Amino acid sequence: MRFSSVSVLASLVVSSFASTAADVKAAIAVIDANLNGLATAVSTLPLVGGTLSQVLAIHTNAGPLIAASNKGAADAVNVSPKPLSVVDGRVILDSVQALESNIYHTLDDIADRSNIFSGFHVPAIPALIKQDL
Repeated sequence: MRFSSVSVLASLVVSSFASTAADVKAAIAVIDANLNGLATAVSTLPLVGGTLSQVLAIHTNAGPLIAASNKGAADAVNVSPKPLSVVDGRVILDSVQALESNIYHTLDDIADRSNIFSGFHVPAIPALIKQDL
């Protein structure tokens, strides 16, 4: 009796960590939405000048993107059944590749504005942005 209770408990624990291809696809959609939020926050910061609130908006938008990326990675690692079907694998790969240009563009925009981050004479700002990256 005790063994069957442990088996049921173990299967519940394992199934609570398992994700499906649909979970991975949904996680990628959340990553995309959060990446767009970060890209918007970065692009609204002008190349010269800008406000401290605009810089902090970049940090504020980076947090949800980091969390979504971590969740998406965990979902991808814990996907079940393994291996994925070819169709699911292709959809997931295409979705990830679709993020690529936005990631590069956003990183380029951040690099273009890197001098602004140190221009506020708040030593924590460059470190904060670097931590987010």
